[in-house]
Amino acid sequence: MLYQRLLQSGFAVFSSLLLALSAALLACGGCASSKAAGGGALPDMKAVMADYEAGHFLQAYTGAVSLYRRSVVPERDEAAYLAGLSAYRLQRYEDADRYLSPLVRIASTDVAGRAAGTMGLVELERGRYREAAEYFKKAADRLEGQGKAEAAYRAGLAYKESNLHSLARVQFIIARGASSDAAFQAKVDRELKTSGYTLQLGVFSSRSNAEAVVREFQSSRAASIGEARIVTTEGSRGETLYYVHVGTFTSYSAAIRGRALLDQPAIVRPIEGAGE
Repeated sequence: MLYQRLLQSGFAVFSSLLLALSAALLACGGCASSKAAGGGALPDMKAVMADYEAGHFLQAYTGAVSLYRRSVVPERDEAAYLAGLSAYRLQRYEDADRYLSPLVRIASTDVAGRAAGTMGLVELERGRYREAAEYFKKAADRLEGQGKAEAAYRAGLAYKESNLHSLARVQFIIARGASSDAAFQAKVDRELKTSGYTLQLGVFSSRSNAEAVVREFQSSRAASIGEARIVTTEGSRGETLYYVHVGTFTSYSAAIRGRALLDQPAIVRPIEGAGE
């Protein structure tokens, strides 16, 4: 779904951020190799991370599973996280669930946060927006700084898609407060101002032309999706512009479904504030 891709549009930033937390912890530990339960040395976990960052997801998954089976805590939890993250990139969602879900419940706060964030992405792929929102919320509760902000932002998007707007607003506020990035804060502010979505059929400099589009739509088979209306605004040169909008939708995907019923092009536009 298009909105699913929108939710994941920041995946590269989010997943890289989560992986960077893993790298930082390993660096602080200063370990060149993990300790096996039987006392022997295992391959360097950093090599598994390098495979992941190079896009060798199957190799990273295989190495992480091997480490998971033979390591002791805390290396075992880190290996489980890398196995789950790699499984996600391989689209092996059941495997991702197997390694990540236990971490959300029992692992240390940081690992639990990263695991919850990745499980949120898994649930998006499954089309389970409410479940994704809950996982992202758990991630935000456990992470700090920009990691917390990114997780809360995604929780807000997923709650909004589930028509849980009050819960979405809480997460957006948390996201804004956790970040010091001005561009990110502006992105969150746009979501806080958005109360719904509409379909834009066109923009005109002549009101009569806009009215003609409204009449044509109202007599079409697609008129059942909502009333057509003219929204007046001022252009960049001070001129008056007339936008033709159709319908009011509570979620982006609902607007996409409405657009599919049209026999003419339209773009999805957010509605800010209390409405138009």
